[in-house]
Parts: sequence; structure tokens; C-alpha cells
Amino acid sequence: MSTALAMALVVLALARPSLSAAVDPLKTYANAQYAYRLSYPATWHISLVAGKGGPTLYNYDLASAPGHGLLPEHGAEIFVLPHGDLSKIEHSRTAQEWATADVRRFSQGNLAIKELENVGNPEVTDVSRVSYDSRMSGGDGVQRHVAYYFLLGGEILKVELTFWKGDPKAESCGHTLLSIFKSIRVADATPN
Repeated sequence: MSTALAMALVVLALARPSLSAAVDPLKTYANAQYAYRLSYPATWHISLVAGKGGPTLYNYDLASAPGHGLLPEHGAEIFVLPHGDLSKIEHSRTAQEWATADVRRFSQGNLAIKELENVGNPEVTDVSRVSYDSRMSGGDGVQRHVAYYFLLGGEILKVELTFWKGDPKAESCGHTLLSIFKSIRVADATPN
């Protein structure tokens, strides 16, 4: 084997991406009641509550959760909430009205609301991105919330991420939220 060929093979072997650098495989969740589906990283867990129109996704071991709506250190949750699951008192006419009402009720600082045009998902419209801080009773820290409120196939939905403010994994969790949001599609009304 020539030296040039051997060098070329070494370069190719070193340039080949490793399996450890591969993107997390995805799982799919489908909701028949509200006719939507989404994809989420297989490294996240999913919790389904009977009678609710959306799952809660989380990145931690349940045994490490302190309870009472508090997250463990470096823990994050993403939940999907169809507007139809809210009580009649809380019904708004648009995704933007719902976002504004939630901000008034839950925000305790560091608030940002932005209406988005092109979000990389052709099936969603009327998108508002909201972020704010809140302090949970019984907790020492501040939780950060980032949510997308939007219209999908005639239904208003919200996808929201909650994590501890200042968490070094916050950026990664934000990418996961955006990935889940971009994956949401109208689905046939078939069982999960």
C-alpha cells in the first residue's frame, strides 16, 4: 500500500463521525382527542394523565423530584396543553390572548412576548413566544418558563418549557423545546 493511500485512509477514518456524536433518536406521541402528533428525544421521559390533551415530558429521574411543582437540580419539563383542556372561564379567542392572560397570572419578572412569523413549522400559525420567571412557593430558586402559543388545525395549543433559572443545561433544553414545537403536526384522529 502506498504511503499516500495509507494517509488518505487515516484521514477518512479520523473524519468519519463517531456514534457518540449522533443526534438523539426520536420517539413519537400522538393525541387522538386533539388530532396532533409530535416527536421528542428518546432520552426524555413522557407522562400521560388520563383525560388531559397533552403529555408532560421531563429529563430527570422521578425519584429525584422534590414534588409540589418543583424541579430537581438540572431538571426540566416540557408540557403540551390544548386550549380546550382549560375551564370555560379561561377560554380566550386567540393564542395571543391566552399568552397575555398567562403572563398576567404567572409572570414575576423578566418578561418577553414576541409574535413570530416564520417558525420552521408550516402547519402552525398565530405564534407567540413568551418567556418569564416565577418563584414557586416552598422553593428557594427562580424557575424560568419559555412557551409557544399557536394555532394548529383549528386548535389553540401551548408548548411550554420550565427549568431552573441559571441552569447550565438551559440552552440544551431550549433547543429541545424548539425541536418539539417544530415537530408538531396535525394527525389523524386515531388512538395513541
